Amino acid sequence: MQSFLRFLKTYTLPIAMLLGIIGYRYFRLLAPVTHYLIVLMLYFTFCKVDIKDMRWQPWHGWLLLLQLTLSIGLFYILRPLDTVLAQGIMICILMPTATAAAVVTGKLGGNVAALTTYTLLSNLVVAILVPVFFPIVEPGNHISFLEGFLTILSRVFPLLIGPFLLAWFTRFVYHKLKHRQLVLPKALSAAPFYVWAFSLVILMADTTYSLLNDDYDRHAALWLIIGSLITCLLQFFLGKAIGKHYHMRISAGQALGQKNTILGIWMAHTYLQPVAALGAAGYIVWQNLFNSYQLWKQRKKDRL
Repeated sequence: MQSFLRFLKTYTLPIAMLLGIIGYRYFRLLAPVTHYLIVLMLYFTFCKVDIKDMRWQPWHGWLLLLQLTLSIGLFYILRPLDTVLAQGIMICILMPTATAAAVVTGKLGGNVAALTTYTLLSNLVVAILVPVFFPIVEPGNHISFLEGFLTILSRVFPLLIGPFLLAWFTRFVYHKLKHRQLVLPKALSAAPFYVWAFSLVILMADTTYSLLNDDYDRHAALWLIIGSLITCLLQFFLGKAIGKHYHMRISAGQALGQKNTILGIWMAHTYLQPVAALGAAGYIVWQNLFNSYQLWKQRKKDRL
């Protein structure tokens, strides 16, 4: 029994992905509860973050600069070859940091406060850039800058700011009553990761359903899936390389590599050619496989 539980703990993310794929017809029906799961997950994660530790750091600027220049640069390089591929690759890089990145960063021993700061920054920058740049990339949509900006903010910031403020209030009240730092019980400390794993089951179910039922060019899909793999590995590598110089290798790697793919899919459907969303859909698989590998290595290291 112990060995079975250890197996489940070690391979939680791959198991969650497999469950979502196999039972996609049923798990996709739970999609409406995903937002609530993310709020719960982030609340427990942010309870461990001291707001005093959230500050601008030089690597934040380097990652933002890299994210913007690489996404736009690759788009213009690839566009003469294939417009859809260029848009899909751009989306894979320009997508802001995922809200769940804080959970994985904590499990890997990274700095959650620094990662949370970058998550807020990257989502704000994308909310400003996308309504300005994407209509140039794909003329014809009729969404104004203000409408696009507010729509992106409404999709991201309630999930970040809501649980953050609630966690800050919890820490504040606890400190006033107990006169010491809030320390979550061991069971609650592990809760965010398993809430994220259940969210991943639903996300993979929804992605699988879309891949099987949407009408798209199979040739374009293949290149987008391959492209999403390359961009995923590249961003984790570059993030870790930059973070290493600031002793933030884990946090910077997750900041640049772990993406808000749901927002990316929405951006592609709203502003670009819808088939470009397959790049973000493929990225869901690759980033979670890579996270599974990192967590496996971390657990192996902890046992030594």
